[in-house]
Parts: sequence; C-alpha cells; structure tokens
Amino acid sequence: MIRSPRMLACLVLLGAIATSHSQAQSLSQADLARILTPTDELQGQFEQDKYLTILPRPLHSSGQFHYQRQQGLEWIIEQPIASKVMISEHGISQTQGGEVVWQSDANSAQTATVANLLAAIFAADLATLQATFAITGTQVSETNGWDLQLTPKSDVLMSFFSRIDMTGTTHLQGLTLHEPKGDRTEIRLEVSGDASAAE
Repeated sequence: MIRSPRMLACLVLLGAIATSHSQAQSLSQADLARILTPTDELQGQFEQDKYLTILPRPLHSSGQFHYQRQQGLEWIIEQPIASKVMISEHGISQTQGGEVVWQSDANSAQTATVANLLAAIFAADLATLQATFAITGTQVSETNGWDLQLTPKSDVLMSFFSRIDMTGTTHLQGLTLHEPKGDRTEIRLEVSGDASAAE
C-alpha cells in the first residue's frame, strides 16, 4: 500500500539500464524538440526494479500503463500484488480489488508535483520539463537512440530526485529515478501504441 507521494514517485517513476553519462553533452533546443515529440496517448508494458540501499536485492514489479492527456496516467500493477494507481489533475489514488486503499487530492503540493512531473514525462512536454529541470544528453545517429539527464532546478524537487534519466528511440523506453540518499527506481517500458502526435 502506498502511503505518500514520495513513495508513489519511487513506485511509478523511472527505469532503463543505467549507462555512463561521463560523455554527455548539452543538446540544442532543436535537438530536444526533435527527441521529445509531444503525444496525447501512450500505452504498453512496464517492468520496474526498486533499489534500496538497505536491501541486497531490488523490489521487482511489472504490469501495464496507459497515459492519456485528458485523463492522466493509469499504472496497472499485475505482479507481485495486483493494484492500480491513477494519477491525474484531480490527484493520485491507488485501488486494490476495486477498493480505494490510498488517495491524495491535487490540493497537496507534493501530489501536484508528482502528477505534473509524470504527465510532462509521458507526454514529452518539453516546455514543462525545461521549466523544471536542466536537461543535458546525447543522441546516437546510427540508431536514433537518445539519453537525457534531467537535474531539478528547485530545492523542493531536489528533495525528491537528485537526477532523472530518460532513454528511448521513437518512444520513451526507460526512466531512472535517482534519490538524494542513494536509492533509485528503474523502469523499462515497452510501448505498444500511441495516439497521433499532439499538434
């Protein structure tokens, strides 16, 4: 059961195999605009590993996700325990067996921060991401693969994440959430469909 937006952020955010960023260079605005193509809908499968410094092995979960710009992000956990997390402009809630087991409305500053961040990431909302993060990264021309590093601009957001990594090709494929005290959450995404790009 999720007890706080901070824990929810660890659950929902970030994945892809960690890579070395020592050669990362700042990309131009045109490069970022080409990489982050806005979308109204994104769906597929996910696998997640949560690494805690106090545990010898990561906590693993898997399931499906469905993002729609007008409705928010639906995160359906199938393993190890079935549950569903809904994140939208109205707040965040978790259900198990059709019953609400945790919720927080959008009046909470922490809830609004997490919800807005997730929406910006899944929608590839460059304007919102650049307002919140300093973005650097690289792109591999042979594969069209890209690797971005997002560093929070505010101390408030820095208390959640020290850095966010995004990787992908045509679509977002992975997110990694690095927390200030060394824990991290990795999520691998397999996109199965998306709506036409936002105009």
